[in-house]
Amino acid sequence: MWNACATVRLDALPPNTLERLLHARSSEPIDADTSHSVIRLAEGRPGWAFDLLRLARRGLISSTPRPTIRDAPLPADELPALRSLAAALGDLAPESAGAAIALSGLEPFDLSGARDLIGSARTAELTDHGVLFRVPGTESFTVPTFVATALRTATTPEQSARWQRTIAEHWVQQEALSLPLSEAEAMLSARSLSTDPADQEDERLRAARVRILHRAATESVEFHDPAHVRTLVVRAGRLATPLTGCDHVRAVYVLAGAELAHTELEALRNTGGAVDPLVTEWNAALFAAEAGQTATTTAVPAEGAASTPSDLAGARLVFHMWNQTERPDIDSIEFRNVVDNHSVAEVRHLGRALIDLQAVWEGRLPQGSWLASGLSIPSVHDHSSEFGRSVSGTLLLAHALIAFLAGEQSLRAEEFRAAVRRVPRGEAHARWMRHLLAMGEAVICGNMARGAMEWEHLLQTIPRTVPLRLRALVQHMGLAAGAAYNPDTEDPPSNLPSGVHLYFSGKHDKLGLGGRPGVAPQNTLPMVRLVSAHLRAAAEQNPSDLLRVAARLRKLQLWAPAAFAISSARTIFLNRRAVRNVRDCDELLADIDEQLGTRVPWYQTGDLPTVTLVRLTPREHTSALLAAEGLTNAQIAERLSCSVRTVESHVSQAKAKLGAVTRADLRKYREMLRSSPSGALPSADDPGRLGHTPETSSSRWENRARTPAPPSSSALSHGTTSVAHGQYSPSQI
Repeated sequence: MWNACATVRLDALPPNTLERLLHARSSEPIDADTSHSVIRLAEGRPGWAFDLLRLARRGLISSTPRPTIRDAPLPADELPALRSLAAALGDLAPESAGAAIALSGLEPFDLSGARDLIGSARTAELTDHGVLFRVPGTESFTVPTFVATALRTATTPEQSARWQRTIAEHWVQQEALSLPLSEAEAMLSARSLSTDPADQEDERLRAARVRILHRAATESVEFHDPAHVRTLVVRAGRLATPLTGCDHVRAVYVLAGAELAHTELEALRNTGGAVDPLVTEWNAALFAAEAGQTATTTAVPAEGAASTPSDLAGARLVFHMWNQTERPDIDSIEFRNVVDNHSVAEVRHLGRALIDLQAVWEGRLPQGSWLASGLSIPSVHDHSSEFGRSVSGTLLLAHALIAFLAGEQSLRAEEFRAAVRRVPRGEAHARWMRHLLAMGEAVICGNMARGAMEWEHLLQTIPRTVPLRLRALVQHMGLAAGAAYNPDTEDPPSNLPSGVHLYFSGKHDKLGLGGRPGVAPQNTLPMVRLVSAHLRAAAEQNPSDLLRVAARLRKLQLWAPAAFAISSARTIFLNRRAVRNVRDCDELLADIDEQLGTRVPWYQTGDLPTVTLVRLTPREHTSALLAAEGLTNAQIAERLSCSVRTVESHVSQAKAKLGAVTRADLRKYREMLRSSPSGALPSADDPGRLGHTPETSSSRWENRARTPAPPSSSALSHGTTSVAHGQYSPSQI
């Protein structure tokens, strides 16, 4: 029997394949950051991935500073892959197991480097037990985090902590040699390096420890929980080098609130303790606005960028507008002069971004902008300055929101992923960027529930010190995912995100004919013009125009609206018995479905939402309602004071538009026709979710039944009745 056994090498699954497998097997939705962390930690192994997903559900996976498994008691009974791995690794000496856990925090290393850190004997033992994994195609090795977690029971916390301090001191030596640490290495080192006064005799190493702690603390202020910030601040204090200047003030902001931070900053500014006055003014505007106070407009001159009174005054004006919750006066001559002529590029970029964001928010194309010109996303020019580093996250988030609201996020997704790698603290910024891109991906697929989930995570991960206006706009963006607004019971607010929600979720009957009142057509966002063309073609029952709009939507990778337009055209062709055209529409819908199955990891074939819009004239509506009530054509003619032939025409047209074959089929629409003259009705012939019915997918997390609600009376336009028909996908709920 033993001789009959064979060794089979199972190659690691590619990340995309593993991600699809996770989404398919999960009974709950997986957010973008969790998916990223699990895929990174699983090393292409499905068994590991499923255990990691279970840990993530319990909050035991952290994505910062890099994906890792939290040091906490693990539910061993629920982790078969981890249990099996621990058994396969065999009995390791506790010292060697502790060393392996410490090595798991390192970037890939060679064996000679491992011997220098933990000794030759322990390196050999880890190699013999298969703990060290070779990086494919290299001579480097690593200890996967999942393997290190399996070894926790083979050692003690004290031994692990001792080896982690050893690794941290290795990083201190690297920093002292002017070899910069990565963001993750600085953060991990700061947690473990020694702050014992006895270890601080070497001034060069002590200075390196201080730099590492300060760097980790300033990043934590932006992105990590207050308890972690407090720990690092205390550790820096133990080295007798506490945070100073604006770093100290930002830590006060996180730990004690905006009011105390504003007081501390005013004291710092008035004593000339600020290194860069622009950074001081940038923080002062935020703290004062959040505390409900007025920022002081005088400051002791200091060396640094933009220290002249006129430059400071112009920068202060831009910063103040970024922290207004009401619409800023971006059209004032003074503001425009600062945007055009300020001596510091980042101040000009901030002013320009505020103008562009406000324009897009109002449905206007920002003239002369990178968006209007089709240029690349602007980036911060000077990452070496403290001010450039301070505003880089704000600018990146603002540009990402502009692209999202303009309907270009899908086309520019790779551009934003590249941009986030260029900004300071890119690993931390990448976390919120993942949620933003995932939210956009869900919205363009019509899956508003998933979009709302990603939006909630986005709110929790954007930098703490972004200005108030930007944070408020991100909160309002929840409307685009349906997170804070019920379009069936509330009047839509007068901003673009509410329209985005209605359009991408298929509630077109609430949008009238689209467009933005008071905005000249040539100044309207291209996407808004496209929406208007779509809704107008649907209202006019023009299938050729609908297909032309769908083609443009597909080029923009706006999949759900393209499917809505195609399915509307399909219904019109079906009513006209244009069989060939119906078949063409089916092929287009199938192609979109296939593309989404290839591009979007969580998408399940057949989940494509479709909806169609038809318009019943008042006479058609009344005739259809009376026919549904059971009246004969002669009785309807008498009621409407018209001929029987006219009634026959009205009823026939209504049946064709609704997809009803017989008068009996009209009865299913009776209650909807009664309740509203513009009721949203399901069509008997609409393709709905391709290949799926509610029953066939009821086991999936997002499938919840929904009865289309009557649209508001605002849907009535041009004397016609708006009737939406088509099955709403559960992913739209």
